[in-house]
Amino acid sequence: MTQKLLAIRSVLRLKERAKEDREAAVKRVMEQILREEQHLVSLEEMFRNAAATYELKHRDPALKAREIELYTRYFSQLTEQIGVKKKAILERMTELQKTQFQLLETHREKKVIEGLRDKIVRDEKREHDRAEQKEMDHLFLARRRADK
Repeated sequence: MTQKLLAIRSVLRLKERAKEDREAAVKRVMEQILREEQHLVSLEEMFRNAAATYELKHRDPALKAREIELYTRYFSQLTEQIGVKKKAILERMTELQKTQFQLLETHREKKVIEGLRDKIVRDEKREHDRAEQKEMDHLFLARRRADK
């Protein structure tokens, strides 16, 4: 095995590790997005429930200004948390796209290197076959001369 082939195999191992790392990163980011989305759904459900409760209480003439203020603050906080969560999800989505692109690039690089490895193997085999044929021709000619 030649130095070129050894070097190519080392690079391929590194690219395979990089591919595995990027696949793990994609999986990790997707799991983060799922958790963020679940939390967002929970916040939105809390908002809807609070709005329904407020709507029922709002019809009651005994509703005090203090309660209205508390509901208003609560809605404001929930709205802010929902906005923060949506922003976090968008950031994770951007991170996911970047990581998926890096994974694709790593896969492409690996394929190019595998092609280079295959070419080197073919070239080495061809060279080996030529040397072997040359040796066979030389032996044939040597026997033929010895037979004369």
